[in-house]
Amino acid sequence: MSASTLRSVDPRATPPLVLYSLTELGGELAEETRALCAWTEKRTAVVQEARAAYDRRQDTNQDA
Repeated sequence: MSASTLRSVDPRATPPLVLYSLTELGGELAEETRALCAWTEKRTAVVQEARAAYDRRQDTNQDA
């Protein structure tokens, strides 16, 4: 079990009910991860254009 998740089991349920939740540290990590995902979504077009420009430069250098 990770330091960022908690597990609770109710053996009376059939099948046994297992619930997972984040610890405070895991919640903090989730916030940071959401911020990174939002940045990635916002900047995808810029990153793709930079990759394409790099590829064009590499193609030009290989032709020389």
